[in-house]
Amino acid sequence: MAQPRIENPTSKRPRRGRPRNPAVEEDVLQATLDELAERGFSGMSIDGIAARSGVSKPSIYRRWANKAELAIAALTMLVASEEPLTGDVATDIAVQLQSAYRNLRISGGVPLIGTVLAEMERHPELLETYRAALLEPRRAAVRKLLEQAQREGHVRGDADLDEATLVLLGSIFIQNLADEPFRDNWARPVVQLVLRGLATAPV
Repeated sequence: MAQPRIENPTSKRPRRGRPRNPAVEEDVLQATLDELAERGFSGMSIDGIAARSGVSKPSIYRRWANKAELAIAALTMLVASEEPLTGDVATDIAVQLQSAYRNLRISGGVPLIGTVLAEMERHPELLETYRAALLEPRRAAVRKLLEQAQREGHVRGDADLDEATLVLLGSIFIQNLADEPFRDNWARPVVQLVLRGLATAPV
């Protein structure tokens, strides 16, 4: 007569929870950016994010404890990308500007920046995250390219590269605020204008 099988409880492998779906998290974070841009941080709600993303509130709360944590995660998603270099300084700076504009559109544009600034006192971590994830890496990349232009002799030695960087990146926000269309390859003329100014001795 066969003996009944006795299972060793220690031999059982522990069950793991269902693995997280990256696509779900991406949908939630994009919905969060949309909420931030349209409603601001104070008007943003988990209900609204759930409705936009099609992800249930319990699923959202399993990943993020509150809307502040969710907003920071969404901003962190907008990391300034490292664009491949062509070797031509003017082209590479133009690519950086176009990439920055593309990120601005993805994030909801100027309204999102207004939200981050408006919440600066109550939630300084939002501005800190925006700076760390987007602004400073892009600023450093453009300045590095201007330094290269300076070494190659395209920019005079006493040129203020920090100011030039602000002018180049600032052109994106001015056009956006003015509601002017961004034509194909719009950044190239802006870069050439600034580089010509930096190559000329100041009056």
